[in-house]
Amino acid sequence: MSKTKDVLEFLLKQVRSYNQDRSTSRRFRNYYLSSKEDTRGDIAKVIDYAISRIMVFFMVFIGIFIKSKKLSLAIVIAAVVVTIYHILSIKARYKKLEAMKRQKRRTIACQKIYQELMNYTVDELKRYVINIFTKAGFTSFNHRVSSHKVITYDGIYNGQNILMSTYINKTDYFVELKELKEFISLMKGSDIKNGIIMTSSDFTNDCYQYVENLEKKAKLKILLLNKDLMFHMIEKNDLFPSDEEIDEIVENKISRKELIWKKYKASFLANRKSKGYFILTLFLFVTGPYTPYPLYYMTVGGITLALTIITLAMRMMYKKDDQDTWEHLNDMMKEL
Repeated sequence: MSKTKDVLEFLLKQVRSYNQDRSTSRRFRNYYLSSKEDTRGDIAKVIDYAISRIMVFFMVFIGIFIKSKKLSLAIVIAAVVVTIYHILSIKARYKKLEAMKRQKRRTIACQKIYQELMNYTVDELKRYVINIFTKAGFTSFNHRVSSHKVITYDGIYNGQNILMSTYINKTDYFVELKELKEFISLMKGSDIKNGIIMTSSDFTNDCYQYVENLEKKAKLKILLLNKDLMFHMIEKNDLFPSDEEIDEIVENKISRKELIWKKYKASFLANRKSKGYFILTLFLFVTGPYTPYPLYYMTVGGITLALTIITLAMRMMYKKDDQDTWEHLNDMMKEL
């Protein structure tokens, strides 16, 4: 008896821990698998899921039955094929889920970092840039320039002195050639042969071409790190947001999406629309029998009648909820 109790407690503990881990919940999985191209709702996906397996079953069943003329054999083979198809589709779905999960979580992390960079003060930017290059192996930093747009240091990496500039630009504002030339002038004035320019946006095409020619002619080596490379550098140096922070953002995105659907639902079933639904119902019921398609108009009238009843019921519910909400808020204010 005690062993059975221990097993039950273990299973209950596993279930509770699974429910607490929202990153593996159905809501999160649906979010990771969603895409702009796939506009199907959850119900439509379930229907497609069932229909695909039904089609496979009957295709195999008909093919086997036509050849063998044996009903039981056709059913067994069709069931086996559907089972294999189901297992393979689950594995394929799992691989797709993992790939899309990594991609979306990385995108969310990059968006969070970008927003933080845009909102950092100059001092916060300086500390963040130093942290990035310190994690990458740079030492002995010497401050050169600081502003809301660019942070410049020189430091030591692999025994060589390197000049580093970080441009904090919005995505649409590229680092231009004149800014690159200012950086090169600072390199020459400091007698530094190697440099790194990192930006939260990108560089113009002239910058890439100029750097390519510069290495051949002036023997200066400059590494241009655009937004993607900067995020890659941040990720590899373990400066990405934590899993808890990303889960919080995902949860917020899902909640906001659900809130939008609730607003659509509330608008569709708004209290002020009950009068309009009722008038439309009367119009359809009165004029419907005299039209060429009475069944159609009577059916629509039944739908509008149902909407009338629902909106009236919701009016009573929301009125009570508003009263309860105000009473609860009033009680909390009294406790202050």
